[in-house]
Amino acid sequence: MPSIIELVNSQPGVVQRAIDLQLATISSTGEVYRDGYPDPALNRFFPFVQYSDPVLALLKLRAYTPTLAYVVATDGTIPNDTERLSVTQETFGNFKLAKSRLITEEDFNLAQQAERLAMSGNAQASEAIRNIFLGIPALLTQSVINLHTMLTLRVACTGQCNYPDPTSGASAILSYSSQIPANHLPAALTGTAQWSASTTATGIDNLVAHLNDYYTNVKRFPSYIVMSRQTANNLRNQTSTKEIVGRARGMILEVGTANANAVAAMSPPSLQDIGGVIGQRLLAGGGQNPSIEIIVSDAVYYQKGGGRLGTQTFNYIPADYYFFALDNYIERAIVPTASNNFAGGLVTTTEIVSKEPPQEKITVAGRGFPLVMDPRFIAARNTENTALATI
Repeated sequence: MPSIIELVNSQPGVVQRAIDLQLATISSTGEVYRDGYPDPALNRFFPFVQYSDPVLALLKLRAYTPTLAYVVATDGTIPNDTERLSVTQETFGNFKLAKSRLITEEDFNLAQQAERLAMSGNAQASEAIRNIFLGIPALLTQSVINLHTMLTLRVACTGQCNYPDPTSGASAILSYSSQIPANHLPAALTGTAQWSASTTATGIDNLVAHLNDYYTNVKRFPSYIVMSRQTANNLRNQTSTKEIVGRARGMILEVGTANANAVAAMSPPSLQDIGGVIGQRLLAGGGQNPSIEIIVSDAVYYQKGGGRLGTQTFNYIPADYYFFALDNYIERAIVPTASNNFAGGLVTTTEIVSKEPPQEKITVAGRGFPLVMDPRFIAARNTENTALATI
């Protein structure tokens, strides 16, 4: 009887190539990615980083801004500063991320059929079936990447993640909240301020105020604001947005209140125009206007289990949130695991589960968590007072 795991183990090059092809996945950058996969446009913000030791991932070397020297009397005692350099370590849960595929008797029947097709000269059909099984490690690897990305985006939007797995019952808990300035995560917008309230919402004013608070704390502006298509459309369709952009482009010339009917009839402005007027309202050190780019990402992930029927779909970016982003500001860290003999990276393992009925199992596992080197750069807001999707 053909063994699926023998097929996988005997052709690691093919399996590796399958992983590469599966990850070669349209986004705001023009890249094409598969449904259910993370948006590659966000990879610049959340790189995958492998560490040889978990402590190396968690240790932070913190240097402090120099303070003024002291005025002392001649021959006087000079005060000594201490603890101007410190090393800290985050507290985090045991984030083991894993996915398995059980190979059943039906799969063995299909593998046997592939052998018969090859013997009968139908090599193309046989190869297609074999490739399905060779692609299993790639799909399992992608599932782990998807989970890591979902947890990371929760940290980007809320400063923490508290994810109780609906199938295993285990929880992934991590919080940077105590290290994030309070006004970086302002309260959700409510009532007439919600961005979907198109005639009363003031989305651009909300963003400018949030960005100014951000600059006050970290002395720089983020280059990117990331949100879903729905949130971006809510921002574009607001009366206040149309009027602000219309005045900036010379389409509205009234000194006082603009003609409401004329504003309502205007087409929603582009995200580039909105980013431009936001930048014009801000002033960085040296007197420059920052460049603000709005990125739309609508990638979704699929989840099943936890006693639910079928598969449910969720957005990687929690509904109605926007967040500020910088290159490499949150790492999707991978640390060593016993499954891989305490080496880094994700590991693929295979085992025979049962002789009768014949069953084999392929597993991809690893340990990882969202690592934020400086949590002060986390900033986000919910624009609709929406609760996080039930997991």
